[in-house]
Amino acid sequence: MSNSDCVPPPKPMPRGNTQKDLEEFALALCASYARVPEVRAPFDARTLEWQGRPYIYVTGWDTKRKRRLLEVFQRHPKHFLEPMLAFQYPPPFRDLFKQDYDVLYSPDPWGESGHSQRN
Repeated sequence: MSNSDCVPPPKPMPRGNTQKDLEEFALALCASYARVPEVRAPFDARTLEWQGRPYIYVTGWDTKRKRRLLEVFQRHPKHFLEPMLAFQYPPPFRDLFKQDYDVLYSPDPWGESGHSQRN
């Protein structure tokens, strides 16, 4: 194995520093890794402004033709975009993507499946 085989590919970077450039970058990032099962293209990236801060988010469509949330990013000075943990999403996302929040915050997100946890 040569040293060149061990070198990771360069990290992608946005083309520019505009909001549109960052939205396109977020879209490219989400297209390059595993997504939520049953959520398909076309994917879209948009910006939601909340309390003076921009949040860039990427959505897709589920099999029932409902828009689903894939990822939310914050602008970061060193890393361009930083993915947020679901519990950090600002409250407006709860209204926009109720179905996704219902799953995230459900006491039993997988429903009655017959599985039990062993202690």
